[in-house]
Amino acid sequence: MALPVLTLDEEAFAANRDLIFAYARRHGVALAPHAKTPMAPQIAAGLMEAGAWGATVANLQQAAVLLRAGVTRLILGNEIGGLASGKRLGALLAAHPDADLRAFADSPAAVETLAAAARAAGRPPENPLAVLVEVGAGRGGARDRAAVEAILTAVLLHPGLLVLDGVATYEGAVATSDPAETAANIATLMQRTAEAFALVRSLAPERPLLLTAGGSAFFDMVVAGLAPVAETDGNATLVLRSGAIFFHDHGVYERALGALDARRGFACGGAAAADFRPALRLWAEVLTRPRFPPGPAPVGGGADPAGAGPRHLRLRHARRLLRPGSAPPAANPPRRRGAARGWAAGDPAERPARLPRRAGRPGTGRRRHRRVRNLPSLHLHRPLAGAVRPRRRRAGPQRLPHLLRLTRDGPASMQTLNFQQLWRYQDQLIDGTLHTLLLTLVAAAIGTAIGVAAAAAVRSGPRPVRWAIRGYVELIRNTPSLIQLFVVFFVLPGFGLRMGAFEAASIALGLYFGAYCTEIVRAGLDAIPGSQVEAGQCLGLTRWQVFRHIVLPPALRSVYPAFTSQFVLLLLGTSLASQISAEELFHTGGFIETRTYRSFEVYAVICGIYFALVMTFKLLFAAVGHLAFRWPVRR
Repeated sequence: MALPVLTLDEEAFAANRDLIFAYARRHGVALAPHAKTPMAPQIAAGLMEAGAWGATVANLQQAAVLLRAGVTRLILGNEIGGLASGKRLGALLAAHPDADLRAFADSPAAVETLAAAARAAGRPPENPLAVLVEVGAGRGGARDRAAVEAILTAVLLHPGLLVLDGVATYEGAVATSDPAETAANIATLMQRTAEAFALVRSLAPERPLLLTAGGSAFFDMVVAGLAPVAETDGNATLVLRSGAIFFHDHGVYERALGALDARRGFACGGAAAADFRPALRLWAEVLTRPRFPPGPAPVGGGADPAGAGPRHLRLRHARRLLRPGSAPPAANPPRRRGAARGWAAGDPAERPARLPRRAGRPGTGRRRHRRVRNLPSLHLHRPLAGAVRPRRRRAGPQRLPHLLRLTRDGPASMQTLNFQQLWRYQDQLIDGTLHTLLLTLVAAAIGTAIGVAAAAAVRSGPRPVRWAIRGYVELIRNTPSLIQLFVVFFVLPGFGLRMGAFEAASIALGLYFGAYCTEIVRAGLDAIPGSQVEAGQCLGLTRWQVFRHIVLPPALRSVYPAFTSQFVLLLLGTSLASQISAEELFHTGGFIETRTYRSFEVYAVICGIYFALVMTFKLLFAAVGHLAFRWPVRR
């Protein structure tokens, strides 16, 4: 497969999720995880099902993705810009009238932008756009009481459009390298946030309000500073927006949660912050190995993933180093508290040995080589750029590139085929097959209706209609069907025609099938001699009787082979729907391949299923044709 590839350890993710949810329940706070960390709607929806209050997004694009996925309760955790952005937000809210969105405002100008969004959305007065007053330092946010009062005054100038819904802040913006200074800065910020909340409460005495803050490093200080405020108010909810905590890493957040444990901030029964486990793993390939002079080996993983820049990503961080043709080493057990970093405590056999020294150069290996350790799990929203300093070697033939793997399990070996791993995905394969059949039948029904109607119109319709139909047929038959699919799914929503992946695929493939069906039916009708139609009219038959008894039987027999062949091509063409994430058979194969890394086995099975479907339909069509057309049509 193409590298780099980022994978999710579902077991570690579930453990992290349960741990932070337990912490939230223990302290009486809610969670709106920041979706920018994975930027996967499925993960956001799963966290909502697990009990999250909502989700947080950083911009309008992320909000649109989650709203389309059905996640409707959102915190827009940044100001959005000027009036043009306000109109775009309004269009988004108009397209999703069920959206329960709260937006940040840190100035009167930001309030005017949100008012423009509310006007563009056309919301009724009883459903205004909720505004969170942002208090901050270091980046966005009101800096003093006067700025907060100006924001409140601006919101009150737009009754029916905007409503005060609470106060927001972000404590990570005031963190420094000094722990004591960081604690003092956060305490001051929490105090200013509490004062701003009191001002909002004085203007909205009965409305349930929000207090929201919390990254993934200092959320304990947020709970200590704001939970008493929400509890005293009695009609307020403290919402943490932590997102990276669900995925963790071996770098920034490992150090941050280590500091959290050091200050005894993770009070959750017998659990500790050290129990969080890295859930994201990256596969990347060493591209080259400079020798003279020796230097870092660049890794083909993108640019700067999750804080692991070129000077941080070294061989000593690598979780696995694999050479072509070598078997992957056994997986490490999960790291336990008190263990050496990245390795289980108490078992010397599980710890990595030092790399060997170079022969004939005593002592040099100890100074230049370090132990191979676990590479940090990386955040999905930040791509990888790093360098791995390889072990120095004697001059000689250059080996093939290494495969640097950031996960515990070895990759699937293509030397030995193994189809047994696919057995546990039989339910997904069955669902994918059924979706493919349903998509084929729906598209064929749409296309057949279009083909019959268009063929009839070409024969007897007015000239403008005939020209329009011919233009449609030529356009569809002479452009790639994938582009047609993209136009339906990506372009039409810009004109207000929004639809799901399955609906868009059905329409696009139906239009594609209809163009070919039009020509097939037209050719069949044209094959009937005009003298036969005239003979029927001379016998006093009506137009319907002529069509039913004279035109239709021979026409069906002549178009049947071409129609069934086109149906088979349509069945195979449904695989294009995977490009817009329609859950058909080929999309299911890609899903399974990303979890098993058995590319050959997966696509061999998918190919076999397609072949079985096609042969089944061909036999069915042959049987139907034999029964329907085995006798000559009576003249």
